[in-house]
Amino acid sequence: TMTGLAIAGNHFLNIVSSRCSACDPLLKVWARPESYLSKSLDGGFAFCAPDLYKMSSESRVSLQSQRPKHTPKYLLYEPQYGGNNQLYAMVEAMKWADTLGRRLIMPPVLLPRVSEFSHEEWPVTHNFLRLTKDSESGLHPNIIEFQQWMKLKMPVTRVLRISREAKFDTHASAMVNHISEATGAKNIPTVDLQHLIPPRPEHRDLINLFGGCHDEVLAFDSMFHVNLHPKNEDWVDNFDLFVDIFRLGEKAQRAYDAVKRQLTQKFGQTQYACYHVRLGDFVPMCEALTEMKGNPSFQYWNEMLEKGYKCALTPDEVVMGVLSRSMPALLLSNDNPYVESRLEAASVASVSSKWVQDRLAEERPPGMNEAEFEVLSMLIEQQLCGEAEYALLNIFSTFSARIKSIKRGVGYEHWGVQAPVP
Repeated sequence: TMTGLAIAGNHFLNIVSSRCSACDPLLKVWARPESYLSKSLDGGFAFCAPDLYKMSSESRVSLQSQRPKHTPKYLLYEPQYGGNNQLYAMVEAMKWADTLGRRLIMPPVLLPRVSEFSHEEWPVTHNFLRLTKDSESGLHPNIIEFQQWMKLKMPVTRVLRISREAKFDTHASAMVNHISEATGAKNIPTVDLQHLIPPRPEHRDLINLFGGCHDEVLAFDSMFHVNLHPKNEDWVDNFDLFVDIFRLGEKAQRAYDAVKRQLTQKFGQTQYACYHVRLGDFVPMCEALTEMKGNPSFQYWNEMLEKGYKCALTPDEVVMGVLSRSMPALLLSNDNPYVESRLEAASVASVSSKWVQDRLAEERPPGMNEAEFEVLSMLIEQQLCGEAEYALLNIFSTFSARIKSIKRGVGYEHWGVQAPVP
């Protein structure tokens, strides 16, 4: 294909460049018009995938005004799906920005999911999260928040489509829509590049495909399904990296400490078990998975079902799971009077997500808007569960996946395959 030939040609030029530093002027003549000799991106030539099929004359003319400047260049992406999918994609975007030498424009976390976000006022991430100063991730996040970046009034000329269609949600365009409304820029075009992106792209792939793009803002449609292959064999989950990179902000941490004290007082002890239970809102998705058994697009989920993992739970299964351990129970779930009454009859102390949210409302940091409070509630519920003596989680849920990372892989099991308690 033309793409394969372009990549192979770049590979040849890079080999020559690595062995003959005096050859760069000649290689610039040999290279495609839109290729860019970038010593800052591991050295070598990189082109811009969305410009790959321009005529040579068109490329040479259009690129005269797009040559690299010394001003910072940015990477923007559209958040998609639920809150924890967005946190996962946030870390992936950091990897892409780090690889491409760009500053990441970090979008806000929009709950309950991007396609359903309804608040007029958007959350500001630094009001409840902060970057750590001593991250062990190996990433060096160079970040500007979306709201702050909007003040720079920079143009977005196109959005690059690199991700597959959503399965249980609607593909959202919250950032582009906001930019269009604020700037009057109508009909920002989308360039479909899905066919060029490998399932697990490597760092060299990104540099080859996008390192030569001179867009001041390189905008992508999503970051959730485009996981970079690690530079070495030590693969680290994005949720693990999120735990390393981010911490609760000072005011948010004080609110968390206050809720944790009340939880300890409620239970009369510091040890408790946590149960992440997806009931009402999760049932339709779980039913769809069962109906699509054998569909290759759902291979991972089907394999988990075959191994015995539970997607949706009945209230009786929840009760049995809690009663199997003689510990106070933190139930991260919709309120369920039946479950609560059964546990009360068995003299098991328990609190629900609503109890946590009500306590947090009492400690709500001043000036925090509703959208920020919702995100903080999610993060604090996960932190409380992560600090439990034991957690029973849902393998089909990214909410549970982040709790697993907080627990550092210790002291948890998943519904359906939990070991019997002696």
